[in-house]
Amino acid sequence: MKLSANTLKIIAVIAMTIDHTALVFVNAESPLYVIMRLIGRLTAPIMCFFITEGFRHTRNRRAYIKRMAMFALISHIPYYLMVYGLPQNSVEFLFRQSVLFTFVVCLLILSVVESKRSLWVKIVIITLYFCLSVFGDWGVFAPMWCLLFYVFHKRFKLQALFFTLFSLGFISFNYFSVGLKLADFAFQYGVLLSLFPLYFYNGERGGKSTPFNKWGFYCFYPVHMAALVAANFLLN
Repeated sequence: MKLSANTLKIIAVIAMTIDHTALVFVNAESPLYVIMRLIGRLTAPIMCFFITEGFRHTRNRRAYIKRMAMFALISHIPYYLMVYGLPQNSVEFLFRQSVLFTFVVCLLILSVVESKRSLWVKIVIITLYFCLSVFGDWGVFAPMWCLLFYVFHKRFKLQALFFTLFSLGFISFNYFSVGLKLADFAFQYGVLLSLFPLYFYNGERGGKSTPFNKWGFYCFYPVHMAALVAANFLLN
């Protein structure tokens, strides 16, 4: 079985929709919530993988970053309303950004990696970008995943190994350090499930190049969150 990039992105979109539906409508203490959020962990790693692939293959990286930044801006309000509800203050509203903001940071980090700056300058700038990433969804996870996918390009076994080591270690540290019980965050380990569909990636885009393939995934992100927020408002 082989999976194209478009098929994997569709899997990621479906998983994301299941995840966000649970976040908005399902009791957080129910088994169904845990299962749906576990499925949702597929999305971020798959998208990080293709953020890295897109960075390598795009003809215009500046336009790629600008496009991501534009949709990050568009997505901010529906994301905030879906996750946090009505804003209590402007500072909180500003500094709790969606995953598209984090993806912008990821692309900026990869740009620095490929730049002709000295090693130490690169380390300083990348460190600052990692600090910036904490204001977005998936924090430092997404930049690290993108770096791992980039450094070990086309070496899936090494990608999987270091992805697993980092994810297991950082998830455990991140949640145990704040005193949470394993049951409270065990579904986060579901990110490891993303390695199974990625293993079957055939290196092809899949299907014809159409405006939907280029813009559809970007547009779906803010639209589906706005729809969930509206549905939640109407039902309550």
